[in-house]
Amino acid sequence: MVEPVLEVRGLSVVYESPGGKTQAVSDVSLLLGRGELVGLAGESGCGKSTLALALSRLLPPTGRVTSGQVLFHVGGDGETVDVLGLSGEQLRLFRWRRMSMVFQGAMNGLNPVMVVGRQLADAISAHDSAVSRAALRSRCCELLSMVGVDPRHVRSYPHELSGGMRQRVMLAMALALEPDVVLMDEPTTALDVVVQHEILDQVRALQSELEFAVLFITHDLSLLLDLADRIAVMYAGRIVEEAPVSEFVASPAHPYTAGLLGSFPSLDGPPQELSGIPGSPPDLRHPVVGCAFAPRCPYAEEDCRADLPPLAALGRGDRTASCFHPLVLTLGPSSHDS
Repeated sequence: MVEPVLEVRGLSVVYESPGGKTQAVSDVSLLLGRGELVGLAGESGCGKSTLALALSRLLPPTGRVTSGQVLFHVGGDGETVDVLGLSGEQLRLFRWRRMSMVFQGAMNGLNPVMVVGRQLADAISAHDSAVSRAALRSRCCELLSMVGVDPRHVRSYPHELSGGMRQRVMLAMALALEPDVVLMDEPTTALDVVVQHEILDQVRALQSELEFAVLFITHDLSLLLDLADRIAVMYAGRIVEEAPVSEFVASPAHPYTAGLLGSFPSLDGPPQELSGIPGSPPDLRHPVVGCAFAPRCPYAEEDCRADLPPLAALGRGDRTASCFHPLVLTLGPSSHDS
């Protein structure tokens, strides 16, 4: 068992507006091991980004954590930090040193009128004001080199860099203080496929070298199959399945997972007919009765429509699914080729 570094227990998040409440995240539990890369997949609007913002304490004013815990395990001496209980200077010191984040659309998040070296230096000096200018410059060049950007770009403005290079700079910023956990929310959005895979390879190489844990959030499940150690699938604010990648691909347990895997082709398997998932996700502004996926599920029965299936262990317990009739027990192994 991998040593835990970030533990989420029963986390729920609500957005409040004059029109009512939206239950964006419901009773999510997730464990991230030290040095592990866990993928979180699901279609747009399922609550993935809200979960990341809640973990990093960056929810907008309309968002509120209504229940649950986020625990950071320091390691070594067994010390645990209650992330939701941090405030003021404690929270400022925790962010970026213990847990950092690469935001969705991060490549457009650089200040256009400041050279990238200055922006990297600001991120470091904000947490260590005693570091000298020479040490700052050396560290900035080291960070750029580490993510595959020529250190001479320390004097470049963002508009002088390609989209992929800007994204690498944002990755360097997230790693500047050597955090234990990096949250990555759709970090390769708007990049072409070749650049996407270059950056993902860089992330994996850096993770292996620096031993930080990653929660990698994406709507593109195919990205995770060669990247993640484990994958969790989210639907309508809840995690519906979690499994090691090999088992996840060989025999998906939840019908939604099977639908996602069936929506893109295998690169090395035989030709196959792709299938989509009919219908639409539920409107989370209204209470959901029973399994949220039941209206779209070809295997749904009366119990699925009446009651909420718990996220329960399957087999040996290294995988879970929120389904009364998991496919691994009813249909056998999937034919989807990894």
